Amino acid sequence: MDAYLFSGGEYGAIADYRDARINLKYTDITLDNSVSAITAIAGVAAIGWDTVIDGDNISINVLNEGRGVYANNGGEVTLTGDTVITLSDNTGSAIETGDSVSGQPYDQSKITATGKMTIDGGINAYGDGIIDLKMSAGSVLTGGTSIDEINGSVVNMELTDSRWNMIQDSVLTNLTLNNSTVDFSADETGSALYIQDLAGNNGNFVMRINMDTADADKLIVTGTSEGSHNIRVINRGDLATTGDEVLLLVDTADGIAEFSLLAYTKSVDLGGYKYNIRRSSTDSNNWELYSSGVSTPISPPIDGGTPPIDGGTPPGGGELTDSADNSGNFLNVGYLLNYAQTQTLFQRMGELRSVDNSEGGVWVRAFAGKFNSFGTGKLSGFDMNYTGVQIGVDKRLSISNSDIYLGVMAGTTNANTNYVAGDGTVKGYHFGVYGSYVMPNDFYIDATVKYSHLKNSFNIKRVDDGQINSDASSNGRSVSLELGKRFYLSESKSGYYIEPQAQLTYAHQNSTSSLANQTRIDLDSYNSTLVRISGIVGYEIKDGSNPLNVYFKTGYIKEASGKIAYSLNGSQEKHDFGGSRWENGIGLTTQINKQHHLFVDGTYSTGSKFDQIQANVGYRYSF
Repeated sequence: MDAYLFSGGEYGAIADYRDARINLKYTDITLDNSVSAITAIAGVAAIGWDTVIDGDNISINVLNEGRGVYANNGGEVTLTGDTVITLSDNTGSAIETGDSVSGQPYDQSKITATGKMTIDGGINAYGDGIIDLKMSAGSVLTGGTSIDEINGSVVNMELTDSRWNMIQDSVLTNLTLNNSTVDFSADETGSALYIQDLAGNNGNFVMRINMDTADADKLIVTGTSEGSHNIRVINRGDLATTGDEVLLLVDTADGIAEFSLLAYTKSVDLGGYKYNIRRSSTDSNNWELYSSGVSTPISPPIDGGTPPIDGGTPPGGGELTDSADNSGNFLNVGYLLNYAQTQTLFQRMGELRSVDNSEGGVWVRAFAGKFNSFGTGKLSGFDMNYTGVQIGVDKRLSISNSDIYLGVMAGTTNANTNYVAGDGTVKGYHFGVYGSYVMPNDFYIDATVKYSHLKNSFNIKRVDDGQINSDASSNGRSVSLELGKRFYLSESKSGYYIEPQAQLTYAHQNSTSSLANQTRIDLDSYNSTLVRISGIVGYEIKDGSNPLNVYFKTGYIKEASGKIAYSLNGSQEKHDFGGSRWENGIGLTTQINKQHHLFVDGTYSTGSKFDQIQANVGYRYSF
């Protein structure tokens, strides 16, 4: 039969007399009882003894109420080709055997379908009926499944390159998945799929987690399991996790089937922490979700053999997600950029001892460098290239043969960061005041007060969630005091000299917050106290109109404070900038025609938290 059928009654096509047979081919059936008061039962129904309906390439559309395909009292329905069954309410039965009202056993009825299927509705076997679906490539089922465990009904489903959107808790007898997906996400978190036997290979189970309520979707296999399958847990950055949670995802009776995360996902982002799956530490038949930064405990052997060796437990809890890691690293980014902007007197203004009869000056300084920040605590390491410019103007005052320079300065810094995942940019602005005191005996004191503003942004390209972007900004202030004294090896105050120096810099950075991948990251304010003890060995030529000074410098720098806390959706973490480093460098200063001063230096530092290389060049005009 090749036709279009419309019914406003109980059935679209029905075989209800014994041995009756109906053949439907390329037939569209619409069941709509809204035009009558009759209760609709099914689009296609075989409800008599030994009745048979064969459907090839049929479409059934139930607009109001009723089932799609129904078999009872020994009736059989066989569907082949492309089958489409659509219900107005997909919680109803697209395919059903038996009598769901009385629940009494009937003669065995059977529904078999083979081919490509698009089914919007449930698969329900009542009585002792049998439903057997073999879904070929491109098939989609949206609905739940159920069986009558008292009367022994059966639902078997084999999916090949197909998809099942499971909208409610479901039970079936046998499930075979070949490159196919079962998606729990259409229902509320905490859905369960009960299967007697699981078979096939490369089945994909899409699940959800809610750590706030300790709920997770679950797969329960009560009989046999086989094959290697994948689990994709949907990322949820908004959850309040701690990195210590463990939740059961798969419960099998025999532990034969293997489960792992989808290869391209690598981990699951829940709150601010990464999670993975493993065999349960208490029952090796089961699989659980755990924070991927925590070692796997010893699991009992499946086959009674030697248990695995415990690798120990690393310090701390869970590993941070990429977005939380990058956001948290704003702490290190801001710290390092402020460090780069902290300059010595030489780097800012050059050699002031050779300035005569000047009322003041203007200067400009450009610098560029690179930080290699090491991973500390739970924050990963990263590289940062930066450039910056500072300008200033000052007034010279002479008091008792000593010179005092009072001035103002401003500057900007730009940086590019390369994280373990993604990259970012940083923009910094600062302005401040300074005062320098230079005595005839070559002793000097230099002080600065500075206010700064930093804005940090990053982006991460992900396979499963597209692109993640975030930004944050913070204000800070700092005070620096530097002093030193030059000792010439010659009474002429030229030639070789040594110059011990010391510098103390205190900085305060305000707190800030950001939102990345639905995770709120709160960074507390922090204090930094840098102590530098260093020395210069140089050679100065004062003869002629163009004095020249070349030098080598080395110093020890220590962070004396720098402890800070940050939180990921309220979960507290700690970080510490504390550490020390050695800094070495070379430099040159010169004066041209008494008014033009050039200065350049390069430094390289190595330390416990980061390495740095920087070049600095400046020009000062004295008027």
